[in-house]
Amino acid sequence: MPRMQRLTSMLVVAYAVAGLTGCDGGTGPSAMPQVVEGSIVLPPISLTVVSFQIDRQGTLSSVVNWNNFFNDIDSGLLQGTCTPTQVQADEAGCRVEDALGFDNTTRRPSVFDALVTPGRHTLLLYNFGFSADTCFYRLEIN
Repeated sequence: MPRMQRLTSMLVVAYAVAGLTGCDGGTGPSAMPQVVEGSIVLPPISLTVVSFQIDRQGTLSSVVNWNNFFNDIDSGLLQGTCTPTQVQADEAGCRVEDALGFDNTTRRPSVFDALVTPGRHTLLLYNFGFSADTCFYRLEIN
């Protein structure tokens, strides 16, 4: 085989192999999980909410951690945008019973999974401890 044909054949094979490798066969950025993360200071004995947008349908995995071992922080997820006042007043769609996922255990970190659809959602953060605490949350949608 002439040298030029051999070089061309090698390049074709190299491009074919390169095209088959990547992010688990994904087709681009949509194959990557959506991640929402941040930190927030929670006052003692309080409910705090974080509203955010979900761009795709899938399974949301939530991990919420905090600094003070003596605090008990619970977390949950509501579909739609809810304020602490709406949650405390048990307004329709903003009740704890409406939660798509919830962790009310005393273990640390607080974790749950929930099936979600695109749209606004609200992360509920309850601090049942007697001191303020910094809370770190990471929500991953696959």
